[in-house]
Amino acid sequence: MKLLVITLLLCLQPTLYAQLEMRIIVTGKYSTFINKKGKNQVQLFENGEFFNPFNADNEQYGQYGPFSKKKGTVQFQTFENGEFLNQFNAGIEYHGQSSRRHPKKNFDFEIRDQAGEAIKTAIFGMKPGDDFVLNSMAFDGSYIRNALIFECWKKMGYWSPDYRYLNLYINDEFQGLYLICEKVKVAEDRVNIKQDSLVNSNYLFKMGRYWDSKKAFFLYQSTSHSYLSGTMISFKSIYPKLKKANKSDFSILSGKLTDLSQCLAKIHAQSNLIKSCQDCGIDLQSFIDYFLISELTKNPDAYIANLYLMIQSRKPTNETQLSIGPQWDYDLAFANTKKPFFQTDTGWSYIYQSQTPQHDVLYWWNSLSNSNAYKKACADRLQALGVLFYQPSKSIESIADSLTSIVRPYYKQDSVLWNNGTIELPSNLKTHETLDKEVSALLSFFNKRLKWVHSHINRLPKANEPIHALLRKSEGNIYPLQENNLNLHYPPNDPKNEFPGYYSYEIYDTEGKFDKEGILDYDPLSISFASYKKGIYFLHIYGNEGYYDDPDRYLNRPAVSAIDIYEDLYYRFTVE
Repeated sequence: MKLLVITLLLCLQPTLYAQLEMRIIVTGKYSTFINKKGKNQVQLFENGEFFNPFNADNEQYGQYGPFSKKKGTVQFQTFENGEFLNQFNAGIEYHGQSSRRHPKKNFDFEIRDQAGEAIKTAIFGMKPGDDFVLNSMAFDGSYIRNALIFECWKKMGYWSPDYRYLNLYINDEFQGLYLICEKVKVAEDRVNIKQDSLVNSNYLFKMGRYWDSKKAFFLYQSTSHSYLSGTMISFKSIYPKLKKANKSDFSILSGKLTDLSQCLAKIHAQSNLIKSCQDCGIDLQSFIDYFLISELTKNPDAYIANLYLMIQSRKPTNETQLSIGPQWDYDLAFANTKKPFFQTDTGWSYIYQSQTPQHDVLYWWNSLSNSNAYKKACADRLQALGVLFYQPSKSIESIADSLTSIVRPYYKQDSVLWNNGTIELPSNLKTHETLDKEVSALLSFFNKRLKWVHSHINRLPKANEPIHALLRKSEGNIYPLQENNLNLHYPPNDPKNEFPGYYSYEIYDTEGKFDKEGILDYDPLSISFASYKKGIYFLHIYGNEGYYDDPDRYLNRPAVSAIDIYEDLYYRFTVE
């Protein structure tokens, strides 16, 4: 294959090279934030007494205290090279899900006027906006993974969040190096999909694990009505917000996504790819570009979480087109994990994800890979992207070098605080090395991965039959629906029966009404559906944390490897 190489000039904003600083000033009842023994865990004193905002029993503040749902209004101040720039009020909340396990928190904030209404403001030379994210980069020892992807996606022709690096303080307490970036939302200068006279409906939504969210809607990718299926995909709408008044619109959207999945599943080796994509209503270019970015970086979240999608329905035919983007959350990409598959530079992530039982995966890329024309289109696009990915231009390296030069003046102070050996990282993450070693390891992995993808792109494997923990009757799988009964057994990954009673289960209907709940054990539990009304039901299986916290049991909590596959799963089944 002949490689297309074009010189790329990297034009990062001059402001990025300045020393930027942001201070959050918290006044009133949330009077003092203190540094807890070097870990910088946010703590509060209220009226002179310690107050724990993370106590779920405290109904006044909710699970995450004053930084919950932007209820806490604080003052921000910004500085450049030590000189004051501006100040504004903002509502602030914690941001992210798994990242909350780290004491260095992510935040997002909404700038507000004196009346409490959102107001657009320019920060550090970025375009005026009202919603921003403060990314702690706590899991990324290189500090450049997300910014690197933002730049690449932008060079590929899409909108990406603008960003700046800065030091963050809360009431004079240093919090570390942060990446402030535009929040993904519908706006003229961000994701510009607002209504016009020919638009029937526009949606911006995000795939993730939103099972307990009242603002979630779902896609059910059914492959068999005979067994429970782990293919229930949850989405959260970014625009418009899901409310009672428009709930029926999202039911229609779920139906469209289901139709799209079924349409893509019909693609075969000799399919007319362009026509198939038009019939299914997808923007093929964005699907290919997401695939290439996901595979080249080997992002563990690819195809299963933090995936933004846009869909537009136009009058008068109501034809829809689904596109992918923008890109978000690559802090575990480029082998920044202990998970063996994602540490290697070989293998296809889309195959691995769909063959991993605990993952709820969109199979769209598996379906597309059945087409010979899709394989060629991916190879052609990779060739055209030589400007970004191939020697001798070294464009990825150029971006990485520029970002590293911005990070370097901030790095030492942040590393002393957070990379001093006292912070316990989640078990799936590697211990951080020095900045130079981290960046070097990132680029080394990428170059090896690029060579592998380049040499295998013309022979993408066909989609394998998806594997789900609760779907197939075969060795190593469980919970088949047989003769109108649900037979629950303890997971088969514990042959020595060492961890009794670790899993709890609950069954409820679409209205959230519980029918049964209990603790699973080694003796099979059979639940008859004879008395069930026809309809859709949900099974939730999750780790029973309290069981191992009981001191009278003298039990050791099972290792993560023993419970990881069935840690917290939801499945849908139908009684007919």
